[in-house]
Amino acid sequence: MTAFTPPTGRHIVCFWKQNDLGLWGRRPDRWIAQWAQDPGVEKVLVFEAPVASTLLQQWLHLSTTLDRTSASEFKLMLNQWLSKHLGQCDTAKVQYTTYLAPDGENAAGSAYLRWVMQHVEQAQLVAPTLVLWPACFVNPALIQAIGPSSVVVDLVDDQRLFPGNESQVASMTAQYRSLIDLAGRVMSNSPGLIASFEAEFGRPIEHAPNSALPMMPNPQPASPALLAQACALKLRPVVGYVGNMRGRMDTPALLAVMARHPEWDFWFVGQTQSSGFYQAAKQLPNGRFWGALAQADAQAVMAQFDVALIPFKQDALVNSMSPIKADNYRSANLPVVSLLEMTPEHFDHALVAALTRAIDP
Repeated sequence: MTAFTPPTGRHIVCFWKQNDLGLWGRRPDRWIAQWAQDPGVEKVLVFEAPVASTLLQQWLHLSTTLDRTSASEFKLMLNQWLSKHLGQCDTAKVQYTTYLAPDGENAAGSAYLRWVMQHVEQAQLVAPTLVLWPACFVNPALIQAIGPSSVVVDLVDDQRLFPGNESQVASMTAQYRSLIDLAGRVMSNSPGLIASFEAEFGRPIEHAPNSALPMMPNPQPASPALLAQACALKLRPVVGYVGNMRGRMDTPALLAVMARHPEWDFWFVGQTQSSGFYQAAKQLPNGRFWGALAQADAQAVMAQFDVALIPFKQDALVNSMSPIKADNYRSANLPVVSLLEMTPEHFDHALVAALTRAIDP
């Protein structure tokens, strides 16, 4: 089998589908970190999703009206968006660009396309490698205007399967088809997605394993106060999870094991807004929800875990993913128990065994 070769180039332009680069566990962040370390790469221009002022207002409203745990996601996204908009996240090699659409304007309309081309020209990029994470804000006309030397499509997951995207299935399918047809290379980290997309779109897709990408460096140290709090609260065995808690959690299996083991603590780091699991579990005495944390803070909490979880139910959405958190857990030398690899009935036994080995090896 041929070893996977990550895409590279002297100049790289990439388009992400949402404004959360920098939150825990994002595959594009790992790509960008790799390019930053590659001496052959001179410039990386990153386009996140365009934003209308009404979306920023919504984030601000949610950050001030939700409970503290759920509000943390939107506070972090606002701070992150502003930092990138002001250029505070840029380096000598990597530049983040964020488009703020005027009131009443289509956030991805013709003005946005002109703005993209202005940034490409200002960066003096020559025949860049174009990397896309669809469904993103790009179309074949814009790709042609950029004049890339090669086009790479990295399929992180099937966006059509996320709750709330039902009305966009047709448009997303059309974009998947057009970008897959245009790309010189199409890849994914998920064998399940590769199988389904090859059948649907009739195009061979490379397997790009998460292990082919470098671990993310910490941009800054963890908060001393949070670090002290996490250490002080570690009084019993801790089973932990870091990641988004919307849609994918196997709520019945998790609630059952939390109720069965009051002698353990269960710590959860990540986004909780609209999470049915969070609503059901937040009152349990052995559950602690830390909210969405910056990367260094998330890793400081994770350092107190004895066992790490991938508590996802087995459905079409999860089958289209390959959780990068498994690599993050293992890089911290944490034993991992994944519901994807067993039935809920075996979940409790696997946790008991993993904790026993971790606490009394």
